[in-house]
Amino acid sequence: SKPKPIWPEDYYGLNIGRNSGFEIGGDKFKQAVYEGKIKLSETKGNSKNLLKLINKRIDCYINDALSVEWELGNLKKAGKYSGSGVKRGATVSGNFGYLGFTKNSEKFKFLNDFKGKYHTQLEKLKKDGKIDEIIKTFTK
Repeated sequence: SKPKPIWPEDYYGLNIGRNSGFEIGGDKFKQAVYEGKIKLSETKGNSKNLLKLINKRIDCYINDALSVEWELGNLKKAGKYSGSGVKRGATVSGNFGYLGFTKNSEKFKFLNDFKGKYHTQLEKLKKDGKIDEIIKTFTK
C-alpha cells in the first residue's frame, strides 16, 4: 500500500516467500528471520511462489527482478495473473555477470580480435537500447 525502500526493516512483520534452497536476502534478512521479525515461507519455484503472492498467501516474494517479470508474463498468458496487484519493492542486492577469457592467446590466435569486437558490439547494444529492448521482449 505504500513504498517500502529500506531492506529488511520496512518488511518486519511480513511473510516473505523465497525459492527453496536460495539464500537471497542478506545477513540482516537472515537475522530478522531468526529473531522472528520476518516470517520466511520457502517454496520450490518462481511460479508457485508468485501464485502464493497473487493469492495473498504471502506478503512479498524475494527473487531476481527479471525472473519475476518473466514468470509473471507466463502466468498472465496462462490466465493465472491479471497483470496487476504485484509491485516491485526494495532492491535487496545487486549482482554482475562476467564473460571470462583465457589468457592463452598463443593457442587462440583470434582471441584479442574477438575480445575487441565483443566489447565494441556490447557497448553499441547498450547505447542503442537494444539490450533493454531484448529484455522487454521476455518480460511483457
